[in-house]
Amino acid sequence: MDVQALYHMLRLEVLHPKLFTFARDGPLPLMWNNLTTRSKALQPSELDALTGRTALIAGATSGCGLQLAKILAAHCTRLIITARDPQRGQQAVEEIRNSLSSDTSIKSQIEVWPLEMASFQSVRDFTERVNLLPSLDIAVLNAGIWHLHFARSTDSFETHLQVNYLSSCGLSLSLLTALGRNRSPASPPGRLLNVTSEGHALEDIPAHKSANEVLESFNDPDKLTCYTRYRLSKLLSMIWTHELASSIDNVAHNVEIASFTPGASQTQICRDLGTGPIVRVAMGAFCQSAEEGSWGYVRALGAREFHGRYFFRETACQPTDCVTAEKYKAFREDLMRQTLAVLGKHIEVPADINDWLGDISK
Repeated sequence: MDVQALYHMLRLEVLHPKLFTFARDGPLPLMWNNLTTRSKALQPSELDALTGRTALIAGATSGCGLQLAKILAAHCTRLIITARDPQRGQQAVEEIRNSLSSDTSIKSQIEVWPLEMASFQSVRDFTERVNLLPSLDIAVLNAGIWHLHFARSTDSFETHLQVNYLSSCGLSLSLLTALGRNRSPASPPGRLLNVTSEGHALEDIPAHKSANEVLESFNDPDKLTCYTRYRLSKLLSMIWTHELASSIDNVAHNVEIASFTPGASQTQICRDLGTGPIVRVAMGAFCQSAEEGSWGYVRALGAREFHGRYFFRETACQPTDCVTAEKYKAFREDLMRQTLAVLGKHIEVPADINDWLGDISK
């Protein structure tokens, strides 16, 4: 099983038709970046902007999300994390509290809210609670999955499609309205950071495929491999975030949105592979620690130029062509319309979002 696990790791980000093309977004440049770069801790003075803020992290019971929560809890006055399992959520809260220095001047209010991204009902319940927040300054969409085997959610969608894309899109709409609420023009903009994967660049959108065909391909167990399901869900998420950022007037609403990937990190995203010795050696050699990865989030959240950007570890990067190139514009617009149509059937889209999005929501 350990050898099979290594094979799956290689298939996910290395063994790909683009391997020997030397494309800027192919496996070799991604491997090189993962091997030669690590996110570095910020100086205390660089964290002052977090003081007194309210932050929310969807997906913070382990890995980079948990380490990010520890950093934010030391500076923010209120921190909300989400958990599928209430017990794991409480354990994470205790670990976060125990990580705080006894002499810290900030006494952060740390809460755990239930959220199951594979359930639209759970997402609806969560967004109703988000809508009651008096203010929100920072939101990080960090929840995601990669599974070896095909599975459907209780809503009958393939799980990568629902967790990594549809539910994330629905959350982003509610969070944007919360981030813009009660915010004066003089205050810093609310920031939404959508966590993706550098592996999105290994997927492409065939010229003849419509957005509906791409979305429906997830629900056929024979059409996509587990590697493609994960990477394609992240590509769609990248497109959604970019189009959302391009569509809203971030100055008028005083909110900003960007995408980020920590790069290969030692998290539980590959939990299906087990924890055998080969996996541990490969993860140790190829992946930065979760703590190192968490600093990339903080650096991205504090970037001077944030709106519409894509951050890979500590650097603002150009996403793959599907996300920005003119020849994919019709597909991107179609994807937005199709996604909003699906969300409208399962999640209540905030009324003011249609005004924010303009023609793209029609």
